[in-house]
Amino acid sequence: MQDFDAIQAETHAARIAEIGERPFKFRGEVFYVQANVGYLSIKSVAALSDSSSGVETFDAIERSVLSMIEPRDDAEARFNNALRDKEFPVTFDDLVQLQNWLIQEQSGVPPTKPEPSSSTPTPTGADSTETSSTELEGASTSST
Repeated sequence: MQDFDAIQAETHAARIAEIGERPFKFRGEVFYVQANVGYLSIKSVAALSDSSSGVETFDAIERSVLSMIEPRDDAEARFNNALRDKEFPVTFDDLVQLQNWLIQEQSGVPPTKPEPSSSTPTPTGADSTETSSTELEGASTSST
């Protein structure tokens, strides 16, 4: 019988050894990068689209960040307290920056950056000053 539990225990232990202790500081609190991240939180971010609501987007990113933080030392409660701090608010950009860093630390692969979009059309060259002809001068109309 194939024992996926044993295989997963072995690969998870190897991943923990590979990642090691990766502490980071966020809003005065020390957290640790989670070595083995459940795919459901990452999947919820990957499923975001232009038609996703703002609430869906914020929830998915927050869940993905929490999934990449080790749960030790009441990390989720401490992280949620940091998110609610009105004196030093966490912006959406702050959360996305943390998410990108965590993805890079957890995977060892830097996050991909979207290609910049152009707000102005690409120039096509100088306008012609020649007048256009509407007559077919010298054009042959015969089929032979």
